[in-house]
Amino acid sequence: MAWLAGFLSTPVQPLLISSILVATAFWLVSQRSKHIFIIPGLILFSSLAIHGWLRFSGLDIESARRDGWLMHAFELSMPAFVFRQELLESIHWPVLISQWGGFVSVILVSTIALLLSNSSLEVAFDEEADFNRDLKVLGLGNILLGVFGGLVSGISISRSVLNVDAGAVSRMSGVFKAGVCLLAMVFGGPLLALIPKPVLAGILLFMGFSMLKAWLVDARSRLGMSDYLVVLSMVFITIVAGYLPAVFAGVIFCCFDFAFISAKLGSVRRISNRNAWPGRVERGLAEKKALEARGGEVMIVELQGVLFFGSIRELSLKIESTEMASNRPIRQILLDFRRVLNIDSSAAVALARIIKKSAKADVDIAFSGVSRSMEKILAANGCLPAGIRRLFTDIDQVVVSWDEGILASLQVSAAHDFKKTLVQEFGDAVLAERLLGHLETIQLESGHFLFRKGDASDALFWVQSGRLAAVIDPQGKNLRLFTFQTGGTVGEMGVFRDVARSADILAEENSTLQKLTRSRLQFIEQNDPELAIHLHRLFVRFLATRLDYSNRQIEGLVA
Repeated sequence: MAWLAGFLSTPVQPLLISSILVATAFWLVSQRSKHIFIIPGLILFSSLAIHGWLRFSGLDIESARRDGWLMHAFELSMPAFVFRQELLESIHWPVLISQWGGFVSVILVSTIALLLSNSSLEVAFDEEADFNRDLKVLGLGNILLGVFGGLVSGISISRSVLNVDAGAVSRMSGVFKAGVCLLAMVFGGPLLALIPKPVLAGILLFMGFSMLKAWLVDARSRLGMSDYLVVLSMVFITIVAGYLPAVFAGVIFCCFDFAFISAKLGSVRRISNRNAWPGRVERGLAEKKALEARGGEVMIVELQGVLFFGSIRELSLKIESTEMASNRPIRQILLDFRRVLNIDSSAAVALARIIKKSAKADVDIAFSGVSRSMEKILAANGCLPAGIRRLFTDIDQVVVSWDEGILASLQVSAAHDFKKTLVQEFGDAVLAERLLGHLETIQLESGHFLFRKGDASDALFWVQSGRLAAVIDPQGKNLRLFTFQTGGTVGEMGVFRDVARSADILAEENSTLQKLTRSRLQFIEQNDPELAIHLHRLFVRFLATRLDYSNRQIEGLVA
């Protein structure tokens, strides 16, 4: 601002007038044509015009240099080697260190410019950029440029697009351009010294006003109000305080804007109870009814995004409102962190207050999907009391734990009397008795497979007692996909679709099964339609449960 006041108090100089005229010519012509030779042509034309005016005014080359119209002749074509002893001895280190702000600005702006340029070029070229590699190349290249006396460099979007449009799609285009620049440095000194200073000043004015137009005028139509206000504030801060404060202020403004938007988006993805969560354990009808009666006592809270002080407030309010709307008192709250990207200490402290409040109301808090880094933050801020480890791998693990606890407390278990189980499923003792005549009892020891993936689907099975699991075997490890307990059915999908088995079924404990072969099922369908209808209804109910579970798994993978 002090410079501007001093500048306005001095008489207008011919150099300034000519610079403004050059900038105006660049602006007017470039607005009408975008041809690649427009700018080089303008540089040549304006340089020749000023030289003609100087000759008309009676000034020779030396007089023009003395009056400031031309640069002094270059003594060296190439830049001086920066590590020469006499050059190092002449450095004023306090002056150099005082420019630390400029150094930080260069690093920040170069890095941000590369990221933005790469993102734009990804869209322009429809190719995926390797940001990590490009950042390394940018850093190494600029270090080498500094060693050899060059300027900080980066990627130019316009020249990159122009290269591709012109057919220069190989790395040789960059090598060729570097060769031209090297020739200009070695042999172009005398020619460059003849470019009038008003032309260089006019180019700077033209570029500056082009950038101001792009960001203060054109950007208004493509930026949101908050982003546009950040741009305006950065321009103002640059004028008043300088470039580095404007960069830091812009980063701070964007951080606050991100925090505000994140708080508006919400940290709670979904709240549900146990009954709305399809589990991976298939149970009999008696167990299902017992669990449904108590399913409303479990609140499953799926969190998302970044958790900070602004979003935890919303979590607290939603938990309270859900508790008030529940028909049954809440006994357990599960907080799922699978979709949480990060959590800061302020959010962890606020979450600890929610946990303490829940503990006073005799409500258990469990966690699932917590990463190791988030676990440390939660533990450090009192969310995980010492000796109480309520961390689970996923929501299914918590649901299974809750289910088994409820069934144990109610002393509910599926009847080992298979006829009684069928009567509960069919609601008709006669139908149950008719089905028993078609079944074959088999025993399966723990650790043995009922069938393997790819086997022929020649029968389906009821679990009379015990527990089986559908597993996959990556690298010799049996990973459980779904669990079948007493009252569940196994293998009906392969029988109905007449396809090979789609998974391995492993007995996790000694089990008793009732087997219905494909031929007996076909006999029932042909000779006992009433029993066949009840069987199909039973199978559809089990298949619907598995389909809900599979859909939720797919939803999680997509998310």
